[in-house]
Formats: sequence, C-alpha cells, structure tokens
Amino acid sequence: MRNQTAVLVMTTISLLAAFTACAAPPVAANDAPAPAGGALNDQERFGFRYWIELIESPGAPPIRVDDRRVFKSGERIRLHVQATAPGVVTLVQIGDSGSSSILFPGKTITDNTLKAGVDRPLPSEAAWFRFDARQGTERLLLLFARTQSDLDRKFQPKPVMDASVTARLIETAKSSAGSKDLFLESEDEGGLHASNATGAPLILEIVLKHE
Repeated sequence: MRNQTAVLVMTTISLLAAFTACAAPPVAANDAPAPAGGALNDQERFGFRYWIELIESPGAPPIRVDDRRVFKSGERIRLHVQATAPGVVTLVQIGDSGSSSILFPGKTITDNTLKAGVDRPLPSEAAWFRFDARQGTERLLLLFARTQSDLDRKFQPKPVMDASVTARLIETAKSSAGSKDLFLESEDEGGLHASNATGAPLILEIVLKHE
C-alpha cells in the first residue's frame, strides 16, 4: 500500500463532552515558574521541550508517549510544550502533495503564546488532535520564537503553503537539525528538548507513524 500522509483533526471539547467527562485527569506536568521576567541565565539555552499525551480510546486514562509510538485511527493526542523563555509557537502540517497548512493556532484557538517554564498542551486543555481513518505518516513542523514578528520574519508561515514554500521550510528544519548551534536531547520519560545558545527562532520536524 502506498505510504500516504495521515491527517490530524482538531477535536474540541464540545464534540467530546461525554468522552472527556469520563477521562482520567491529564498527565501531571511541570508547572514550576521560570525566573522573574522569563530571563535566561548563562547556563540556560533558548528553546523548548515537548512530549505527547495520548488517549487510546474513550474512557482510557491519558498516557505519556513519544514519537516512536505507532498511532492508531481514532486516537487523540495533545502536544505538551514547555519553553525556557516566553515565546510563541506554531504547528505546520505537511500534506501528501508536499503542500502544507497551519494546524495550530486556528480559527477557534488563536492564542499561541507560551510562558516560560509552564507546560502548555496544544491545541488546548479543552481540545485534542485526532487521527482520522487514513493511515500513513503524519509530518509536523514545530516553530518557536520569542515573538510573532520574529517567527513570521524567519519562517514566513501562511495558513496554506504550496509545495515550493513547504520544501523551503522542510529544508530549513533539516539544516537546523544538522547545525552545531542546535542542541537536541531525548528525555528518559519520553519527549525531546531542543534549544540553542543564540536565542534565534527554532524549527523542528515531528514525524508520527499512523497504522
């Protein structure tokens, strides 16, 4: 079977009222406050850590996983992102044709700000991303910068981007991954920490298998 791109669908709490009412509380996150003003000290680097919260079926407790897991149709996930400094985040979804679109923020959830040291679930505390019936590979780009103007100037994301624009974004992510300035560290409990010492905007590709 041809490997195709899966689709993540944003599901709001209004569509999941019965489901979320019987779900277990979200996995505990580290909400420790950052230094005053979110300033970085000499030992800290500008960046973020992320992990994936998964609910396998209605009523099942949420569990913490990483991108090595193979996901199933109907499963719901949230990306938890915690930044070392205040900033903004954007998720770009890459499609079969090579084009892409902004998955988050969206029309219903517009706030994409992150507070320093505070875990934030994406899309929100009251919404999930759901895998649809199409199996394949889900490719996301996570963009992070200090301000929206910094993010827009560096990556120029649009609500919908054609294949050529998307290819440039992917190449930027690959070049960044190979840069000496980018520090990537896997965490034992599942997740990844990405940072740099310059404070420049960050881009990271996330690949999720869906079978």
